[in-house]
Amino acid sequence: MILGLDPGLAYTGFAVLRSSDHDLSLVRMGAIRTSSRARLPQRLHVLYVGICRLFEESRPDMAGMEDVFSSARYPKAGLTLAQVAGVILLAAEMHKVPIVEIPAREIRSSLVGYGNAKKEQIREAVKRVLRLDWTGSYHEADALAVALVLHYRGPLRLRDDILSLRTAKIHK
Repeated sequence: MILGLDPGLAYTGFAVLRSSDHDLSLVRMGAIRTSSRARLPQRLHVLYVGICRLFEESRPDMAGMEDVFSSARYPKAGLTLAQVAGVILLAAEMHKVPIVEIPAREIRSSLVGYGNAKKEQIREAVKRVLRLDWTGSYHEADALAVALVLHYRGPLRLRDDILSLRTAKIHK
């Protein structure tokens, strides 16, 4: 099982894929939502509880999330996303699930062939690959895209990712 996550304070998208050498199927997808009326610590707690529940229910072998970034135009948004990413990394560590952060450009390039692909192109790509008749959110589509990239990396690459995380003591 692979868990893909698209970090966000208002919506953190998630997708669970069952992955093997010859089969790929969607198990579950959705978003964990937080109230914009709540204080930041409350919102991070809601995300933590929801993500922990995902780890407990889906029991993934591997997780991935879109790497967070900060733009010069919106530095506070980047800091908030980093806090959300920290919650996700903590939940993964607490559940002993290896997690990999994947740059957005790699995700887009892997699925669309173009690192600056638009969100609509990502959504169409995941629909096509998984043969979905679905008009879900961009958050769900991005989480599916993360899970697909982990699947495409294959067992050897995933093993290398896990080993590099352990040997470099990244996220520990």
